[in-house]
Amino acid sequence: MKYELDVSNRLKNLMQLAAPITVADIEASIKRFVLNNREVETYADSTGYDLIYDGERYPPKAIFGLALSSILDEQIHSYHFTGGLGSECFKVLTRLNFEIVSKVGRPIKELGLTPESKFPKETRKTKRPMIIGDIPGIREGHYFKDRKEMMPSSFHRVWTSGIDGNGKQGTAAIVLSGGYSDDADYGDEIVYTGAGGNKEGKQVGDQTWLQPGNAGLLTSMDQGLAVRVIRGHQHKSPYSPKSGYSYAGLYRVVDAWQEVGNEGFRICRYRLVYSDENPDRIPSDNTNLEYLKKTNERRAGSILRLVRDTKISKSIKKLYAHQCQVCGTAIRTKNGFYSEGAHIKPLGRPHDGDDSVDNLLCLCPNHHVMFDKGMFSVDDDFTFLGDAEGRLIVHPNHHINLENFKYHRSSHGYD
Repeated sequence: MKYELDVSNRLKNLMQLAAPITVADIEASIKRFVLNNREVETYADSTGYDLIYDGERYPPKAIFGLALSSILDEQIHSYHFTGGLGSECFKVLTRLNFEIVSKVGRPIKELGLTPESKFPKETRKTKRPMIIGDIPGIREGHYFKDRKEMMPSSFHRVWTSGIDGNGKQGTAAIVLSGGYSDDADYGDEIVYTGAGGNKEGKQVGDQTWLQPGNAGLLTSMDQGLAVRVIRGHQHKSPYSPKSGYSYAGLYRVVDAWQEVGNEGFRICRYRLVYSDENPDRIPSDNTNLEYLKKTNERRAGSILRLVRDTKISKSIKKLYAHQCQVCGTAIRTKNGFYSEGAHIKPLGRPHDGDDSVDNLLCLCPNHHVMFDKGMFSVDDDFTFLGDAEGRLIVHPNHHINLENFKYHRSSHGYD
């Protein structure tokens, strides 16, 4: 932030900074807001008041924030200033003769506003619904001239963001457009960088899981929801079109973690694998690459997956008699006992963990899921960090590579 903030992280001299804002700036912000599916990062819907423009209601703080970001050439978030009655935000809007009304005040019809729109009819439509999975009439390989062509069908509803999603519903679609240098595209497998902290193609700040798009991809992973993947011509990949955008098919999010990116900031990362059913599709040439230190089979199907060495997993389960190394529980079944072998450092791109005893834990299903999703981690002295208490149970004959725990901690923000 190149502008001075107070102890509450709010902009100082806001009225002075906002002085250049014009009516045209506010109108342009309203149009951007509508084209962006009525969503602005870090801004929620207004709780008590609405800005009235052309017979429709808009959240005044978000509209003001967009205008201020534009004239300052700096991303201004909701926490950088206050809204509400008496706020500098409302003073600027009323100075420009925009009307702000209470949500429980007069109905819009009583405001005496002109019904004619200053925007094209398309931009005044109500919020488009989110559609997960296939959309009728749009098959894999479909070509779009630009992002705008994707919006009427809800194929990708957001004009300016790569991720069309939120933490509540999941993610419907993502666009690979070359905005992040850390992205990797292997065809049937994609390592995708989340949203936030990026300005003009350069990472200038850390990303968080709370950003709506990032949270949406986590929800899709947790619920097994398919995500439409679109490749843009700006995306540096042999699979990208030379112009416009092409639909790559349905993918599933199979992994999520954090790491320090190429530009030194913490970024959210996701691994997506192709999961569509297209009989005419030619699999990527990369599907047979070995990417473990030990040899593993790689096979392609409707979902790409790694065939693990079950002998190693069985040996660790036998060592602990199927008792979870976190809670000590051994789950009894009709055939004996059940446990799961959990890799500390995940297998496969881009983690490249080993399928070996020093990278395996014996866990119950609950703690396996919690560990994989970073709800807890393990320190070098085997004490738990996060949502687990106590110490990891470690058999004297189980020699764990502590570098793997270090990697897990870093991936999930425990470093």
